[in-house]
Amino acid sequence: MIDQSSPKRVEILSKEELARTLVRLASQILEEIPDRGRLLLLGIPTRGIQLAEVLAKELKEKTGQEIEQGIIDPTFHRDDISNLGTKLVPTTDISSSLEEKQVLLVDDVIFTGRTVRAAIESLQAWGRPQRVMLLVMVDRS
Repeated sequence: MIDQSSPKRVEILSKEELARTLVRLASQILEEIPDRGRLLLLGIPTRGIQLAEVLAKELKEKTGQEIEQGIIDPTFHRDDISNLGTKLVPTTDISSSLEEKQVLLVDDVIFTGRTVRAAIESLQAWGRPQRVMLLVMVDRS
């Protein structure tokens, strides 16, 4: 008999592979956005927030400069909100103007793109950044 009560976990990256990936991502961010004063990392709840925090720490280690970060909650901009049910997520927290910012949306997984689309729509309510980019750890498609 198979025990269906405990879900099977699959390790995508080992701890060492994850650390190398984060270092590589931080390097790519620095190559793409040389003016770190205009960089804003916005984590998408829930795991995108933690990923943005880890990336900000890695970027600070590489540059010695604090990297601005915040949270963008796309919940009310989703086209499938009625299917999501009720869940508590951190609310949008953007501490400065988006004008002239290079915004990097950070999430852990992308599948259909609905969350990213909703995050971009939500972002429009906060201002007009110079550029919006996306960083995800896993592409499920």
